Amino acid sequence: MKKRRSLLFTLLALLLVVGIPAGLLMREYRQEQANLDLIAAIKANDTDEALAALNAGADPNARDHTDDQPLPLGEHMKQLFDQLLHP
Repeated sequence: MKKRRSLLFTLLALLLVVGIPAGLLMREYRQEQANLDLIAAIKANDTDEALAALNAGADPNARDHTDDQPLPLGEHMKQLFDQLLHP
């Protein structure tokens, strides 16, 4: 009985450590995909697809970051420290 309880606690801990982050990651992926669908529909001037993306949960304030240049490492670290020191 004690061994079975230990196994159940281990499985529960594994579910918490792996399952919750995986679920959050999937939710973020679906949101990003809906946003990309909305942006594509707007660029194609397809109102029906844009409305479908909004109904699927796309963010109406989503931005198109395809032309953005990645930050140099030094600038990225500076922004990170600024956010940490001045919340």
